[in-house]
Amino acid sequence: GTEKGGKARYEVDDIEVVPSSVKPVTVVFEDTFDWIKNTGDWANKQDNGDKWTIDSRVYAKYYCLQFGTGSIEAGITSRTLTELGTTPTDITVEMQLTGNAENKKSAFFEIIGAGSFSATESQTETTVQLSGFIPDATLKTTTGEGFEGWETKTLTVYGADQTTQIRLACVKVDGVTQQFWLNSFRVTK
Repeated sequence: GTEKGGKARYEVDDIEVVPSSVKPVTVVFEDTFDWIKNTGDWANKQDNGDKWTIDSRVYAKYYCLQFGTGSIEAGITSRTLTELGTTPTDITVEMQLTGNAENKKSAFFEIIGAGSFSATESQTETTVQLSGFIPDATLKTTTGEGFEGWETKTLTVYGADQTTQIRLACVKVDGVTQQFWLNSFRVTK
């Protein structure tokens, strides 16, 4: 507010003291998948606000995405992270995932454009193993009841810039198409 004499007044609500070595966190990209219409249809048929390029066999239901239906390998690719600018920077990719069955519990990640999953060498692909899975992947409710084992997984991408995109996909492991669910996705720097 402003005092009668025209001087500005401020009120402090909360003060947080952190070491100077702690850098502020900026959200670069985030999706909670609230754009998913709970119709049990292919995700590429729904408007995701240009956040993702989606392959034709990624399923959208229970307000999350299911990767791998049958033996089809499919994925999604984030939009280009233009907010990062031209100076290479390290980013953190955080997501909630769960497997689809006892033997279908891994997710494949790929960096398109600048960046590496290793700080010392070029590594543009990695696989994340999941512990949990949905015991009944044929859930009949519209709420996603019965989901278990959501895990928050975190990956670091070193040297990302405005050309960087992140791809998530299911692939075959020992002849079995890995199937998983994605509930949220966030990139910070």
